[in-house]
Amino acid sequence: MQTNNSFGTHNSKFEQKVIIFPALTPSQLSCGQVFFLFSVRQVEDIIKNTSVHPVPFSSPYIEGITIWRDQVVPVISLEECMGMESTTSGSGFRLLSTRLIIIRILPSFSLTDDEKNEKVSSAHGDILPTAGGKKNFSFTQEERDAFFPAEEYEGGARIMLRVAPGIRMLSLPISCTPLPLASVEWIPKKELVRGVYEWEEGYLTVAHMEKIFKGH
Repeated sequence: MQTNNSFGTHNSKFEQKVIIFPALTPSQLSCGQVFFLFSVRQVEDIIKNTSVHPVPFSSPYIEGITIWRDQVVPVISLEECMGMESTTSGSGFRLLSTRLIIIRILPSFSLTDDEKNEKVSSAHGDILPTAGGKKNFSFTQEERDAFFPAEEYEGGARIMLRVAPGIRMLSLPISCTPLPLASVEWIPKKELVRGVYEWEEGYLTVAHMEKIFKGH
């Protein structure tokens, strides 16, 4: 197996890192532990807590809005947004929750039809063959150009997610097996997912944050 490590110099340390955290789902979820995966460049801040103000008549997955660095940011439940069983409902959960994570909506890019057929996740990671039938989650050159431009990307919208303890940073590549979305029964709203990968500790889920931000 050959892994592409020819990253740009000024961002090379971060381009090889991703952030994962466990989904807030019931422990009895039949599929096992589900994790959400984001590139380090998407994760702009992790804070302990902040005041969240409810928004009347908003969708059930929207907890409310908050102020972060003088910006109004929506706070959502990623699990409820995707239609998953969730433990994020109710004030009791909010009191016990210990982290809020700011996700930046980064610009995406287009792939040719041939490239789309070869990739499971077209905006977050290339799936490279490895021994034993598994795959490696890694970024292609096109994806690095789109997600990590030469100039630091400061614009874009933000979403805040409420997450439980267990946030981790991992190095790429990650040995995993891509799953057909049709087989992922525990995520009803599959159009909000870029890819799901079976991993040694459970399942890595890559959310389609642009669609989520635009209200599907």
